[in-house]
Amino acid sequence: MKSQGQAGVANRGSIHGLVLLCQVQPAHLASLRLKLAKLPSLAASLDERFSESLLTVTAAFGEDAFRQLGALAPAHRFSDLPSFDQSPASLNVTTIDIALIIRSERYDSCFFAGRVLTEWFAADVEMLADYNFFHYLDNRNLFGFKCWRDTLLGAERRNLLALQAEHEPLWDQGSYLILQHQRIADQAWQQLKPEQQEQLIGRNKLSGEPILTDRPNHFSKVQEHLGQALLWHQMPIASMNEQSHLELLWSNTPDAAHHWLAQRIEDDEDGFRDPILDYQDNLLSAAFFVPPLPWFEHLKSVF
Repeated sequence: MKSQGQAGVANRGSIHGLVLLCQVQPAHLASLRLKLAKLPSLAASLDERFSESLLTVTAAFGEDAFRQLGALAPAHRFSDLPSFDQSPASLNVTTIDIALIIRSERYDSCFFAGRVLTEWFAADVEMLADYNFFHYLDNRNLFGFKCWRDTLLGAERRNLLALQAEHEPLWDQGSYLILQHQRIADQAWQQLKPEQQEQLIGRNKLSGEPILTDRPNHFSKVQEHLGQALLWHQMPIASMNEQSHLELLWSNTPDAAHHWLAQRIEDDEDGFRDPILDYQDNLLSAAFFVPPLPWFEHLKSVF
């Protein structure tokens, strides 16, 4: 029998979202294991309370968290997220233990669930950061262009997202996630004429249709493998202090996301990389594994 993955993995439709980033408190591991074992039930009760809002809670864990919890994934399950230090668009690779991702059609239910989870884990984790994010109804990003649209459905979607390891039920149907916080150089971007922006993006700003460009553009650098090896969700962060995106890369193998990032960040044979990277700074990049539901049950037996 196949394991069941968590609800909310690569949720693409909900308008609102909240991410809580946490570090494990080593002195509270026993308590944290017990609370994590109950997390699927808590998430289900929150969903039931806000059933009309399609609320989901998804928990993702960094490699150090698995190790500290005494439930480490097999070594081949994780590989180091490259920082691409030789590139001007290098990543700020950060180790984060836990990411709690809440998605909903209603902001109030996201906020309520966030408060519940923060109080539930209060003594056992250190809250590092929280991101309120959303997506526009026409699926535009803060550069003013339509994002890549995730249209994958059914078995094809499940196969792309879910690790196939039936002989390892604690990992079967789990998913890999790379979470990134990208700050936009909004002033520099707004100084460009709309025609210049379109040349960099490779799309008509109004319609989103492809246009001819005189050099590799943003979409030519990101489109390969999207919907085939990984899914990419780019969502504005709701902050008046800075213009920034929360980006989530989902796949059933870390190699797919690493290759996709390298294709954008590293210069190709003609010396070109994704031109949009000149207009954003990577403030955080962190890698996680999203375990299936049996993993949480297993925590009850770890001492």
